[in-house]
Amino acid sequence: MFKIVLSLLFVTQTSLWAQLPSAEEVALRHTATTQSLKSLRCDYLHVLNFQDETPETTRKGKYLRVNDVVFIEEKIGKSAVFSLRRDLNSIRSFQETQTAKKTPRYLAAIKTSNALLGTTDLYLPLLFQVQHPDEPRVLNYSEFYAKCKTSVSRASYRGRPCVKVVAKYQFKEVDFECHNFHDANIGYLVVASEKYSQSSRSKTLMKIETDDWVTTGSSHFPRKVALSNYVKGKLDYTHGITCSSIVMNEAIEPKELELPVVPDGTPCTNFMTMKKYQINSSWNRVGPETDFVVMKSEALISGVDAASNFDFRPTTEEPRSPWIWVAIASAILLATLLTWKWIRRKREGEDEE
Repeated sequence: MFKIVLSLLFVTQTSLWAQLPSAEEVALRHTATTQSLKSLRCDYLHVLNFQDETPETTRKGKYLRVNDVVFIEEKIGKSAVFSLRRDLNSIRSFQETQTAKKTPRYLAAIKTSNALLGTTDLYLPLLFQVQHPDEPRVLNYSEFYAKCKTSVSRASYRGRPCVKVVAKYQFKEVDFECHNFHDANIGYLVVASEKYSQSSRSKTLMKIETDDWVTTGSSHFPRKVALSNYVKGKLDYTHGITCSSIVMNEAIEPKELELPVVPDGTPCTNFMTMKKYQINSSWNRVGPETDFVVMKSEALISGVDAASNFDFRPTTEEPRSPWIWVAIASAILLATLLTWKWIRRKREGEDEE
């Protein structure tokens, strides 16, 4: 009897492991599920919290997507940022900022498609797509796992039956290890991810967790995502994205996926060619171009170096007022007058002697 029970357990266990899909099979099922979502419309609130003195940043936006075409309209302080990605290679962004002079300030940018949170492409933080530092564009999971050493196992995440895929790779002497939890009940979409990176100088962990999923037919989408980043075991920053008014697989008019007209002469920063120049309303360069060096914070926002440790601190630098230069000139003039007066008095004293 004991041998029979052992045999049954062995057969059952063998059967279960025989049904365990490979990383490639999981990725293909994941891709099929994401492709069933032909269009998406939603609003979102994106809150960034840092553990240092950096103030909390809040982004409110509208997200529209038809297949791989993405349009985003964000409100950040006094700025409205419109971003458009027509393919998997590049993003165009146009920013309009209200100023005290009541004349808006315009800026444009061209970025690689892996720009994660400079424009909130929900497919990345919500784990529908993924990044690899070797690639300037976003990837599906088949493309990503093909670049990694993978292993699979059965796991559970918040009571959800999952296949856990561990993907390992190295880039610029940094070791990366991703633990992705694919939920079998929602088409093997990733409901949670843990990304470890370790170099001789630092060790980081980024955790992404989704929650409150909405289902329409064979398509699924989470209402919430939470991201936590740890450096050397200490919490560095958190992100929270909450989606609302979610509409899946309904028609979106082509005119809704268009950027506002860019005024002629708008300054443009091209993070793909590392050049700055002015553009006309057709986004064609006009006039000379200059080189520029990317700051660390800009690199991440523009997707220039996806291997960088994520540091989403917003820039608070504003253009210097011309009155600053007036004050500096006045100070120089005053110092010159005082020096001249002192020299004159000294000479007068010498003459009296």
